[in-house]
Amino acid sequence: MILINPKTKYLFLVLLLVSFLTTILIYVPKLNYNTSTPTLISNEFNGNLVEIRDNSVILEGSFLVNDDSIPTSIPEDVTRAEIFLTPSTKITKVLIYIPNTRNMFKVADLPKEESVATLKILKEDSLGKTIGVQVIAGDNIFGKSKFEANELIYRIPVFPMFNGNNPNP
Repeated sequence: MILINPKTKYLFLVLLLVSFLTTILIYVPKLNYNTSTPTLISNEFNGNLVEIRDNSVILEGSFLVNDDSIPTSIPEDVTRAEIFLTPSTKITKVLIYIPNTRNMFKVADLPKEESVATLKILKEDSLGKTIGVQVIAGDNIFGKSKFEANELIYRIPVFPMFNGNNPNP
């Protein structure tokens, strides 16, 4: 049997208590006790055109989140949203000219042609095509299934002629 001097026992308990308190002082402030989901802010929605109604469009896509700590878009949150267009909503049609190449290229560097459009023009342009749409709103629209657009931008790729057959009707 090992005998421990009472003074040594007391010193050991004091050291144990000091190390425990030091650990608590160092690590506890680093713990995040806020278990609520942070409020995400988005004023942009990107998606594909699903349907055009009298004063709105239905898109299937995702929100672009304005937060550097998370990815810019959240793919698992692909959702269907109805976007209302008002007389003040700016609609822009962007033709993107795709080069006749097998090499890689950046879409941002391609020649583009922008023009003012209407809901009627969008409807005509979307017949038989998948149309990518970017919607910009004035307020936080994150998670909303219905909201009003300040601006709607849709893009149409224009492909080169192949053997005299233009794939763009």
